[in-house]
Amino acid sequence: MLILDKIKNESERIWYMKQTLSNGWSYDILAFQIKSDLYSRQVLGNKLNNFNSSLPSFQSDLTKDMMKDPYILNLTGLKQNYIETELENVMVEKIKTVLLELGTGFSFVGNQYKIEVGNKEYFIDLLFYHTNYIVILL
Repeated sequence: MLILDKIKNESERIWYMKQTLSNGWSYDILAFQIKSDLYSRQVLGNKLNNFNSSLPSFQSDLTKDMMKDPYILNLTGLKQNYIETELENVMVEKIKTVLLELGTGFSFVGNQYKIEVGNKEYFIDLLFYHTNYIVILL
């Protein structure tokens, strides 16, 4: 009923219905996705990239479909000129919303996640795991 009430365009309705089924969205999550205009950002957005020239065609199309333009993270409390650690701290506080924005299949592993390569230590700012991919934000 929410989709029928809020969305007037038939193809957009069908898209939200399919996404709700495939992602298992609750009413509240669906309402959030509609309010943040996920359809326009994910389907209609102009997603500039070099995927056609740098990836095989089957990966290029999949990668383009996964991109959203832009992400709506709603990180209130962040100053206009922020430092990286402030952004990271706010994202950790809002991790549920961030995961919803990233899409289905993501989980948060940790922040300042330590890895060792050879004798050197490195710290990954935010580490997410995806059932098909690993995403690292540095």
